[in-house]
Amino acid sequence: MKLLGTLEGHSDSVNSAAFCPDGSVIITASADKTAKIWDTSNFELLATLEGHSGAVNSASFSPDDRLIVTASSDGTVKVWDAFTFECIKTIPNIPGLILVGVDLTKLDPRVQFTDKEKELLRTYGAKI
Repeated sequence: MKLLGTLEGHSDSVNSAAFCPDGSVIITASADKTAKIWDTSNFELLATLEGHSGAVNSASFSPDDRLIVTASSDGTVKVWDAFTFECIKTIPNIPGLILVGVDLTKLDPRVQFTDKEKELLRTYGAKI
């Protein structure tokens, strides 16, 4: 195996890393309360996603590369626009809940979502 590059920029440990579906960028989630987006062609930092008040435990892209989801130990999940890097939805904190990852394919069928939320969740593979 050959080292292709190193991603440097987080001020604390990295909890997860994932490629976007087309492989053009990598997202890292860190205990420094941020997620960072990196260009795989030159390993340069493209953006830093800030807004969680706790460690970001996981981050991933939607299958169509349009959205990013982050899960934090602050108990929130944030959904980000993958082109503007703006937070477009925060799923609120549940006291005592520490999120390690998000699997939107397994949702409680009794929960009521708005049409807009359903569309967003379906983008991530939710079956609603």
